[in-house]
Amino acid sequence: IIVATTAIISYSKFYSKKAEKTKDDTVKQTIDLNSKKYDMSRNKEYIEDLFSAQKVKKWKKLTLLEKRVRFEYIIKNQCVKLGMETVPPLIFSETQDSETATIVAQYSKTEDCIRINLDYVNNYPRTCMSSLCHEMRHRYQVMQVSIYDKLKKDKKYKDYMNMEMFEDIKTYEKEIKSYKTDYTDSQEEYRQQEVEKDANEYAGHQMSEYLRFLVK
Repeated sequence: IIVATTAIISYSKFYSKKAEKTKDDTVKQTIDLNSKKYDMSRNKEYIEDLFSAQKVKKWKKLTLLEKRVRFEYIIKNQCVKLGMETVPPLIFSETQDSETATIVAQYSKTEDCIRINLDYVNNYPRTCMSSLCHEMRHRYQVMQVSIYDKLKKDKKYKDYMNMEMFEDIKTYEKEIKSYKTDYTDSQEEYRQQEVEKDANEYAGHQMSEYLRFLVK
């Protein structure tokens, strides 16, 4: 499942306030990437709750804190898959206006956190699951650019900066600096950005992987 038109990397007016004062962490956690704690085999119930359309009624009966735990598992699972030791805070938020009401989630580069639309949290768990994978890929892209910039400034790596392995990262850097959204620019401009193509493809693969795990 790809949410091409609903997941974004940055915004100016997407969310205005916290939806509810849950006990959410605003400080980034650090996790052990070698731990088996976040393996799918140890968290099957969470994945079923998020993925299964038959369980939507059960989902709606969960408390906001119980939903948070399941979403945070997906984020930590993605941290392990992408090799990111720090876990971005997850903030449940309400949309500010009708223009952005259909946006599911957003990764903020400046705050290093993910905001997710409370309406989707309560009613569309599978869509949120896909969007979290998408946003975690955006976070990974931002980290790639950050590492590239540090290497670029170090003279001893000067001769390596034109290697093919950096080509995608150079494109991500340009696009992130002039990022286009589907509500300030055209749908086509938004979707054709390489950062979006990569995040969409990644989220699609991850959702297929979760499905394969559930049906095997």
